[in-house]
Amino acid sequence: MGFNNTCLACSKECSLQCSDCRVVHFCNRECQKSAWKHHKAFCKSVTNPAVSSHNKNTTDNDDDQRQTCVIIDGFGPCGANWDDTIKSREQLLLCGMDVIYINGTKGGSTLPVQVASLLLQSSSSKSPPPINALLFWGFGSGGDDVSDQKFYESSHFKAVVISWCANGGRFIVQGERTGMMGNWPMWFDKQWKDSDYYRTDHKCFAVSAGTGNDDMADADFTAANHHHWCKWYKESDGAVVSTYNVKACMLENVDPTEVLFGTTDDSQSYSLVPSMSGHRIEEGKTAVAFGKYGSGTVSFFGDVNHEHATIQIMTVIARGEATTV
Repeated sequence: MGFNNTCLACSKECSLQCSDCRVVHFCNRECQKSAWKHHKAFCKSVTNPAVSSHNKNTTDNDDDQRQTCVIIDGFGPCGANWDDTIKSREQLLLCGMDVIYINGTKGGSTLPVQVASLLLQSSSSKSPPPINALLFWGFGSGGDDVSDQKFYESSHFKAVVISWCANGGRFIVQGERTGMMGNWPMWFDKQWKDSDYYRTDHKCFAVSAGTGNDDMADADFTAANHHHWCKWYKESDGAVVSTYNVKACMLENVDPTEVLFGTTDDSQSYSLVPSMSGHRIEEGKTAVAFGKYGSGTVSFFGDVNHEHATIQIMTVIARGEATTV
């Protein structure tokens, strides 16, 4: 037996599964009762995913084509289920991806173990379906109400996520600062570090020349001027933007091939606050980093302030429409 077969209540190895979600294990009914307070919300989320209208009419033979994204929410100052989380969930469903929404303010200290068990279980069977993407909203923003759910301190969670990602998983983090979450990029051999926190314009360096999109034909997007690494697919017009205006915690030490939206050498910050306006932003600072790890990908999105473009970009990455070449 392995980690996935340990009792959620007492951590002993056992073989009895939760009869509803079939993800976590319990030694007996007494252990199940003692852990139910912290398992109830997770169990209901896993057994009742939001299914996209596209997938409602699929047959059993089409199940292998379905994609599922798990959203872990509630790690930012706005708490769980705020406006941007709702928008991201809606966007994923519209694009044909099922969503398992987990309220991170519930589940206590066992939540990292439960999420890790979900990834392990989905990799070994069709019940629950395979998890293609894991999206953390506010992960690293330092929300006080979930201070006991320290995913970055769970060695089990870390090991499972690293393996899952190496085998094709898409690990996506929206947050304020990576360091608040134990410098998780290091899990994936990334040297990404926190940098300035300003509002500025960022340009997409992932759109290759010759895409056929006239809006992206200007010299700033030619391969001669910028590194191009990602292959983008468009769901619809406007799904991929060329310039990105964002108030964000930017990153530095990002390899040029992993800068998805970055700054140029003439970039300056602007703000209604005089002290935060007019600062020079060094070229290469990025609000969105997108890196390869094994056959999977890892992404970081700086702080989000109801920017619709961010929701669209997250959706593209969660669905695997931005892939490595």
